[in-house]
Amino acid sequence: MKELLEKGTSLNPEVVGRKIREIRKEKKNLTIIQLAQKLGYATGKLSNIERGKRAKFPLEELEVIAKVLEEPLETFLKDDSDYLNELEHIKQKISLAKHRLSAGLVTGLKPTLTDLQETIEKVAVHDVMVHLNFLWAEYYRGLCDYDLASEYYKEILNTEVYDKEAIEIKMRTFNALASLQIHERQLKEAVLTLRTALNFIEKHDGTLNLDKANVHYNLTLIYFRLGYLDLAEYHVQSCLEITKGKNEQAYYYALYLLSITYWLKQKFEQARKLLFESMNWFQRQKDLGSLFNSLEFIFFIYQVKPNLIFIEMLNDIREFLNVVVPDHILPQKLRCFFRYIEFEIERENYLTAHEMLDICKGYLSDNSIEDGYKAYLLEAILIRITSKNMVAEIHALEKALTYFSPGDRSLQKASVLSQLGKLKATCENIYYEEALSIFDEIYNKQVKFDHTILSLLPNAMY
Repeated sequence: MKELLEKGTSLNPEVVGRKIREIRKEKKNLTIIQLAQKLGYATGKLSNIERGKRAKFPLEELEVIAKVLEEPLETFLKDDSDYLNELEHIKQKISLAKHRLSAGLVTGLKPTLTDLQETIEKVAVHDVMVHLNFLWAEYYRGLCDYDLASEYYKEILNTEVYDKEAIEIKMRTFNALASLQIHERQLKEAVLTLRTALNFIEKHDGTLNLDKANVHYNLTLIYFRLGYLDLAEYHVQSCLEITKGKNEQAYYYALYLLSITYWLKQKFEQARKLLFESMNWFQRQKDLGSLFNSLEFIFFIYQVKPNLIFIEMLNDIREFLNVVVPDHILPQKLRCFFRYIEFEIERENYLTAHEMLDICKGYLSDNSIEDGYKAYLLEAILIRITSKNMVAEIHALEKALTYFSPGDRSLQKASVLSQLGKLKATCENIYYEEALSIFDEIYNKQVKFDHTILSLLPNAMY
């Protein structure tokens, strides 16, 4: 084949670069640094060659590389048409699998992913393995197997990537792993993951602005939970700078986070202003999840600083509670319901509070809604105020207790146990004992923020 080419012939840089990388990694087991040293190249130069980032690739240079790798020149010049056709077929199957995952169609997906993996290994198209590993991670995440999901995420992060699509997948993986670590309350690990992501961004020009913004957004959520408000403000401001005028949704999500930041830093007027600005956007876009988070924040502001919120606004909020929402938004809607019921109890509108409580309980067909216990806690309060029926109050509190697992050690469970202990103090004190042990445990952990504030935070982004 060499004889058919003339000196000065320029080859396809992408095809040749892929071959060089494939031979270096799969056949010679060399790192990019080791091969660069053998060639006398800078690592960055060889990296660009392997990624096909050149206008042309002269035959003479390939001869030098082939000699160093101890491979015949023909190895680098084989017809790639079959390979490229197979690669395109694999990419189409990966794209279909992505659509199934995004639609929540996890059932039956495992055979498809297994078949894809066997094909990739057979054809040796290792460039797309990061895409498949991301699908495996999302598949196991959808099944709530977080350990396996984390393993696949970490495998991606330990992989060298060169082309633009693989860089984007790796960047998204940093945020995906961090969001999982936040969910599992592995906050220190999440910080380390995202700091590594920031280093990755500095070294790669191909990262998307949204991925960069998500790193700062997720760091903001972590520093909220750790109580480092200055760091939280720095990262949310960075997120705003990146997204302003480029991604409206990401910008207003960050603006909402900044409003919470200002609230925690006792900049109350600024917090209210930004909350209303972001809330108006959520309403225009019919972003119900974010809208109900904002409504809950308004109730929280009224509870702490009532002079910042007009009573008329709270009355208008009741209209939003009549909006039909999908199942995944229902917990947020119910939290707003609970806030409104508390508001009506405070105003001594007990009949209205009872009516709204009955609506809430209609949504609670089982114990799957995490905050469902609040409905029965509020029922116990109304019984205590209006009828003073101790038996009915105990029944409501016992119903609230069914929403907690036996191993739950939360402040919320301790509060329910404490109230039951008061009512049953004459005959048993097991409720008091468990409540006190939880209170003592939480005190020793030095919890920095009220659970209510943390419940207003949105989910991590990726």
